Amino acid sequence: MIKHSIPNIIVEENTPKHRKIRHFGYIRTLGLLLVLVYHFYPTILPGGFIGVDIFFTFSGYLITSLILSEVRESRKFSIKKFAERRFFRIFPTVFFGILITLPLTLFGTADLRFQLKQQVFAALSFISNIFEASTGTSYENNFAPHLYVHLWSLAIEVQFYIVWALFLWLLVKYSQKSLNSKVFFISIVITLFSSVSMIISSLSTKNFSALYYSPFFHIFPFFFGATLATLAGTDSSKFLTNFTKKHRLAGVRNLAFVSGFLLILLACLLHYDWQITFTLGFVLASVLSVLLIFSLRVIHEMTEAKEIGIIKGISDISYGVYILHWAFLVIFLNLRINHLLAVIITLFLSFSLSALMFYILDPFLRKQLRLSIFGKTAFVALTLFLLFPSVLSLIRSSGATSLTAALWQGTAAQASQNLYLAESLVETGKAGVNILVIGDSVANGTRVPFSNAPNLEKFIPGSYADTAGDRKISSDLRADLINDMKNLPENTSIVIALGTNSIVPAIDIQILKDTIKEYSGKHHLVLVTPANFSAGGPFNSDKIADWEISIKGKYKNVSIADWRTVAQNHPEYYDPDGVHISDRPAGRAVWLSLVKNALAEK
Repeated sequence: MIKHSIPNIIVEENTPKHRKIRHFGYIRTLGLLLVLVYHFYPTILPGGFIGVDIFFTFSGYLITSLILSEVRESRKFSIKKFAERRFFRIFPTVFFGILITLPLTLFGTADLRFQLKQQVFAALSFISNIFEASTGTSYENNFAPHLYVHLWSLAIEVQFYIVWALFLWLLVKYSQKSLNSKVFFISIVITLFSSVSMIISSLSTKNFSALYYSPFFHIFPFFFGATLATLAGTDSSKFLTNFTKKHRLAGVRNLAFVSGFLLILLACLLHYDWQITFTLGFVLASVLSVLLIFSLRVIHEMTEAKEIGIIKGISDISYGVYILHWAFLVIFLNLRINHLLAVIITLFLSFSLSALMFYILDPFLRKQLRLSIFGKTAFVALTLFLLFPSVLSLIRSSGATSLTAALWQGTAAQASQNLYLAESLVETGKAGVNILVIGDSVANGTRVPFSNAPNLEKFIPGSYADTAGDRKISSDLRADLINDMKNLPENTSIVIALGTNSIVPAIDIQILKDTIKEYSGKHHLVLVTPANFSAGGPFNSDKIADWEISIKGKYKNVSIADWRTVAQNHPEYYDPDGVHISDRPAGRAVWLSLVKNALAEK
């Protein structure tokens, strides 16, 4: 799932004595929109996660610029005031964002409360990146989407603030001479070391999420931005003056447009589970972000033009929107609200509540806005009203997901069916079935009793299902077929519903070819195309599906049940993970109907 980009949404530019740079709202808005589209419709913008790197780069630039500017003006850097500004800008929005969304989890399934206590603790202590990495799940392949998984980027942001601010404070205290040059050199070294480390590590691991969440491997965008800050920060500089004299405004605007366009193009092309994303994609995103930041900074220097009003408005509340949107989306999808409607409600609530937090809550907590007695009473009453159901939801935190339960129930059904098959063989000498379904956790989920959802064994009479979680073509298909066919009649039809967990498609495709060659002479084979619309990691189910679709009609006794094509425009068919269909009656009905119709082609 998405999987999802918060950072410099939370850095305000108009700190005391520092002027606000016009046009930077375009950066915040671009980064936010990339992330929102990616989270809402990942197939439309599969690389929208680079919004994270846009924000990381911008944050490194702006924080470093403001610190260096403060040192130039006062010859010192107040780390206490810096910490106070960061705390009041970051923590209240996170706290109230969690307080608003937690009560809603009481209306959904246990999936909404999966590891909820751990998530909230990690979010409020700003270690969500470490927590998510420790769970061992992929950033995209999280079968019970964590409500606050997106706060991993805020955690890295805060970790950067703490370490970098302390380092600069010490540097300013003991060695102010040639400060810009020192910061430039240090930033360059860290940028190169971190980015090269990510590239090298990505070549020797399949666990890309460990790199993605890492405050070591994924820190280079911050320092790429910090490097730019030493040359063209928020104050005028000789470098900026010389550049504006040598270049025309039209050329700088073109640079900004091209940089932004290439970032959008990159978001359209990259995929999270591609190795090139980690060897080149993130670095390229940071380079383009630096060019966009620089060009907008120069435009501020060369013209008095202001941002478009709506861009400024989105920029102002973008931090709150990011904090709220993912939790709302996961909750509404869990409540089985139509996907488009869930997106619309999520956007409305996220923008409305973010505006209230930005224009009322933040100024009130900073003592920049005075509320009446009625306003203060209402604020305290609302907080207490939300606190009770929030605590209750934490008490009801779940240690297991519905998928886990489904797999256990599917395993139990498997054992029961094996016992029945053995008894039938002993009593009659016949298996009593003539359809074999070999599948992974997706097929396994169709066997679990759920409301009025169709069940595999009942929907397809005479079928014997051999399903299990995490099953792969390469490691399981051949052995399972040999074992299952020992007790089944020669006219048995074979349904192969595998490929969701494919890691090396070329090997899996060759095994499927060999299986067709060996079994299609005596058996009708049905291949179900895998669909993995949200899970990422090392999986390559699309390549399996592409090949299976390409052989349709080419082999005698081989039919294709094209689940991927039928389901790709129907997110309502899926559990929140975008892969399984265990608690989606409509998805299960369509999947089983496809298999049943393909079997009828015999």
